[in-house]
Amino acid sequence: MEITHFINYNQNENRVTNYSLLLLRSIYNESPLLYQELMRKILGDDGINFLPVFEQQKRLKNSAKIFDGKISLKSINIYIEAKLSDWHNVEQINNYLTAFDDKTAKNFLILLAKFESKNRIISELIDSDTKNQDEIEVVPCDYSEFLDAIEALDVKNSFIKVMIAEFREFLENNDLLPGWKGRLVLIPCGNTLSKVKDSKYYCCPHTGGSYSYKRCSYIGLIKDKKVQCVARVRACVVTGKNLGNKKDDEAYRVKWNNSSETESQLLREVDGMKIEEYYPEWGAYIKGEEVQVILIDDITEVDFAPNEGWIQNKKYIQLDYSQIENVKGLVKKIDGKYWTKSGDIVDRQNQ
Repeated sequence: MEITHFINYNQNENRVTNYSLLLLRSIYNESPLLYQELMRKILGDDGINFLPVFEQQKRLKNSAKIFDGKISLKSINIYIEAKLSDWHNVEQINNYLTAFDDKTAKNFLILLAKFESKNRIISELIDSDTKNQDEIEVVPCDYSEFLDAIEALDVKNSFIKVMIAEFREFLENNDLLPGWKGRLVLIPCGNTLSKVKDSKYYCCPHTGGSYSYKRCSYIGLIKDKKVQCVARVRACVVTGKNLGNKKDDEAYRVKWNNSSETESQLLREVDGMKIEEYYPEWGAYIKGEEVQVILIDDITEVDFAPNEGWIQNKKYIQLDYSQIENVKGLVKKIDGKYWTKSGDIVDRQNQ
């Protein structure tokens, strides 16, 4: 079925696919060169050619005949499977791969999703024994990566520029972009601050409510009514109810992963921690409950405080991640400043 501006789909997955293809088609119609640049970035293949090749004085194989000219175009198939969350699974993907029968073309399968960790699906595919894995390349692609590649194009057409802006708004409105990349969570630590800094992880019961945490890029640790240090969040790992029980198949699982480390590396790291020994005051409280461990690094001192009042529970501050590349950039943004109730960051001399 051809894509159309006037769709009859009710399911969001189908709408996302249709709008994504509409935008890709518009970019191709405007400039095949821009389209090639975009697809090379998405597919991670700088050598693939989506454009016709123009040749002259071309000899056929095993023939003395030479043609004056030749125009050729390689056969490429790009298949897309879109999910609204990190819901791609190996069984479903294997069913698709098994169905492929076109071995004359270069085949790609793009897995669009709001990934928590692309490493999971990649490692599961590597471990699986699937027919046709050599004939088709599977490319997991987060919606943010997809949009970043599009927005990086040097588009001149004003209509397509509007389409790209509206596509971003559509993804944002449907919660398909990772707000976590610019998200700073502020957590009161009190007397445990030094332990968090020494151990390079923050842990608490995984019971929901005040102990539920959105995915974040950075964490701010509060003591004495101000943020005293910030750190990069590597990942969040949840332990099973039987802490450290290797016989429990769900003893550990990765809730989200911001790092380039594999899930198995993160799980081994948490498996080696002595959480109950390091936090004996929590022993009775966390016993029998799941525990979430937020792994951090690049811990840096900072002076960041509320302009009024105090926070007893966590607080999120949303920052423009395109302007903050690391903890050093975060410190430059917030050090010596206030945050307001609305989450704005203001200079202290203006208060």
